[in-house]
Amino acid sequence: MAGCEVCEFAHPLANPHCSLCYGSGFVHPRGEMNEPRRGQMIPCPAEGCHAEELRGLASSKTALQTFDNFEGVAGTEKSTEAVLALADGKCLLVLLYGNVGCGKTHLANALKHRLRVEAVEVKMFAVPDLMGYLRTGINTGDADYRVQEMEKVGVLILDDLKTDMLTDWNLEQIERIISYREQNGLRTLVTSNNTLAEIAEKSPRLDDRFGDVRTSWAVWNSAPTYRQTDTRKHTKGAKK
Repeated sequence: MAGCEVCEFAHPLANPHCSLCYGSGFVHPRGEMNEPRRGQMIPCPAEGCHAEELRGLASSKTALQTFDNFEGVAGTEKSTEAVLALADGKCLLVLLYGNVGCGKTHLANALKHRLRVEAVEVKMFAVPDLMGYLRTGINTGDADYRVQEMEKVGVLILDDLKTDMLTDWNLEQIERIISYREQNGLRTLVTSNNTLAEIAEKSPRLDDRFGDVRTSWAVWNSAPTYRQTDTRKHTKGAKK
């Protein structure tokens, strides 16, 4: 819907005019007494909304990306090592940065899958989706709660950070979330197509966090894009 602010900030898999989640794509599950369990979030189960869309995606060949089916090429070695270190709790913050299509999102999905198998609480958002989710909280009156939810989840994965797409408000939320998590010993993975110099120019505060060698690991994925090579795939039978 052209010019519709609700549609602009809705989750991409949600119905932007859903009367249950108001376009955020997520709701609190209900307890035995029908009380909202505010410590939990689930995909909105309303017809035509997030949960229904997820069921469609789950049937696709690219739904499950793991470490086992990641076919690394030259340039992905350090990226894989860093994400595995994060999975093992050997560091708190990992930034994977590199060109489009070089396997960063596959590794992020692989981390999410492994942690869920291990029963570790983990949330993964594309950064634009997260910003839509947080902004919807302004309309529903629980924006601070949603930010705190991201601050306190066991492991947080933020995929596709684009500095040129971040408004001042968006940047403030990202800085707040990452700073809180590092200070409280909670693991975070961030992927980006931006260079460190571009990130530093946009946010010296984020640059400082990513550059803290005591707790962080910033890794340049120098692999060429998988998407333009028919003979090389990083997913067995599927592309990123």
